Amino acid sequence: MEIADWRDTLSASCHFWVGPGGRYFAEPGLALTFSGELALDLNVAICHAPGTAAVGRALAGVVDTGSPGLVMLAGPALGAARVLSDAGWIPVSAMPFMVRSISPSDPDERVRRLGMAGLDELRLLFEKAFGMPSRVAQLALPNVAASDAPDADPDVAVWGLYEGDEMVSGVATVKVGDSICVWSMSTHPARQQRGYGRRLLVGVLAHAANEGARRCLLLATPSGDALYRSMGFTVMEHWQIWSRRRWVLV
Repeated sequence: MEIADWRDTLSASCHFWVGPGGRYFAEPGLALTFSGELALDLNVAICHAPGTAAVGRALAGVVDTGSPGLVMLAGPALGAARVLSDAGWIPVSAMPFMVRSISPSDPDERVRRLGMAGLDELRLLFEKAFGMPSRVAQLALPNVAASDAPDADPDVAVWGLYEGDEMVSGVATVKVGDSICVWSMSTHPARQQRGYGRRLLVGVLAHAANEGARRCLLLATPSGDALYRSMGFTVMEHWQIWSRRRWVLV
């Protein structure tokens, strides 16, 4: 599998946060995922196709929504970043795109796939960990991820790590082909720096590999970077994140 395919795979996994008022579009090298809400991180265009036309389409896709959003550039698209700067956009950050092969292993019974009750608990944890409004947490962790939801998506899942009856860490995953993509991993602020994130991810990847996944793909946040590297994830490249100045400098 080539890195361009991995980029498209991770882009395709974003579809789960579209929401009832949003939209999703994807083709090789370009994906648009818009939640339909005023949530900067949930209105995203990902472009790795070469040329100014492709980056221009990514830019137009965000602008046309009328909502704050991000454009992520990777691979050949980085050569056309001037399209964004000419439009007054600024680079916000660069995130490592990481990959790790996985293989079947014994699951950890403390790591559980969540139904609706657990999903509500994870949303509260997510709000505390990221200081995020509840409506945004509901978009980032939608009902379709719950195993017992009437409209459950079998490829989308949410997971919790428990100490006794308390959820201490959680994550969302999306299966695309034979890859598992990781999003929104969080640990309760009072429980951080205790190894819970590692234990959670090890358990989740065991479940994924036992169900046929061969690799894990993710974009690493600064808080998760060291953990992923220590677990054997390889940095394939860095994705540039662009947005409008007035959306990010507040």
